[in-house]
Amino acid sequence: MRFVMHTIPPMKEVRRQFYDAINVGAAKHGNMVINLEGEYINPLDFDGVVIHGIAGQAGRKMFDDYLAAGKHVLFFDKGYSRDDVLRVSVDSFNPTKYLMKIKRPRDRLQAAGVVLKPTKAYSANDDVILFDGASNKYCQWAKLGDQLVWGQSVIDQIRQHTDRLIIYRPRPSHNKAQYLNGSHTSQLILAVEFKRAHIVMTHGGNLSWDATIAGLPVFQLHDSIADPLANKDWGKLGLPRRPSIEERTQWAANVAYCQWSLAELADGSAWYVIKQQLELTQG
Repeated sequence: MRFVMHTIPPMKEVRRQFYDAINVGAAKHGNMVINLEGEYINPLDFDGVVIHGIAGQAGRKMFDDYLAAGKHVLFFDKGYSRDDVLRVSVDSFNPTKYLMKIKRPRDRLQAAGVVLKPTKAYSANDDVILFDGASNKYCQWAKLGDQLVWGQSVIDQIRQHTDRLIIYRPRPSHNKAQYLNGSHTSQLILAVEFKRAHIVMTHGGNLSWDATIAGLPVFQLHDSIADPLANKDWGKLGLPRRPSIEERTQWAANVAYCQWSLAELADGSAWYVIKQQLELTQG
């Protein structure tokens, strides 16, 4: 299979390292990844496209166009569990369509040092909803519009179902605090936020990983990595599903097979699993 990767020149060093790694690893399995800078690549010319991160409209256009043409998309972005790995999703923003199709061993999860906390029990005092804000970059990628306008619309919708306290957590990258009507703004560390929250609400952010590992139920507005365990029914805001630690452990073990280091991309071990996942998307 021939994949193409598009970059806007000059190629940044972090992207150069990524491209070099995936190029070498794919070749070990008889596949090809080439990089073309500064131009739109027609889906008819390749079997798929490699996209690294969500910056820029060109990447989103190729994401949509390749899928529309029946071609593959390999989407890479920062890891769910730590900064020294990249997550990969085949033909979607998150790998949830095939995530649970294979029961993965727990070796990669254990090697990453991930320790799941007990499922947080519900009590009558659990009246806090932690709302995961989105950056403008993410909102542009997800076609949500302005981050604050979108965020306010979510809070307004929550208010139609509950009068519980809503803690709005802007992305830590924001330079100043932002406030939305009907909520309290907070940027405390996650350990503090999770201690007082009874549910975490997100669109598709990686915070769903952190919350599920911490034993908190997740309510998702779109497709997050926690999708197999997440709540989606607005009527469940008061008493959401709380998956067991056994369910969460298997889920986390499977997620570990969707994120890889640059070394693993280069030595071919990551590409071996990615080829499996390409086949799973056909089922």
